[in-house]
Amino acid sequence: HALGCVGSRALEGLVAIRPQADEELLCSARVLELAPLLSPVLPLSLPDNEVTKHLTGETRLLEAIRLMVRVLRAKLAGGRTILVFEDVHWMDSSSWKLLEAVRKELSPLLLLVARQRVGQRQHLRLLPATPLAALVATRVAALVATLAT
Repeated sequence: HALGCVGSRALEGLVAIRPQADEELLCSARVLELAPLLSPVLPLSLPDNEVTKHLTGETRLLEAIRLMVRVLRAKLAGGRTILVFEDVHWMDSSSWKLLEAVRKELSPLLLLVARQRVGQRQHLRLLPATPLAALVATRVAALVATLAT
């Protein structure tokens, strides 16, 4: 691959979750090709390349979501994960698609989605949910305990 293996030296000095996954991700030709798709969600400014400049609209969005899920899967592999999405009433449709992909693709996963009582109700129907107000402390402890075992 023309970019070569960037390797984890590119991340020296940064705190990382499961740093051993960095080498795998940074040496993947496909991840490097699609890396510019992460610019809108990370503090990076990677210009489009020959692969990404031809991706538009829904295709570009779906490739970006696949890449984000791949990175999360690599970084969270072997662990029990709690992901918290706050203020989901402000999320756009692209963010909801990412949330749905994460829910389907990552396991084990406890997904905590917090919102105000207004807006975005239609998206919440996509997620199997138990309102926290309906949970007693013992049930919350049981949910968290399932991730610890």
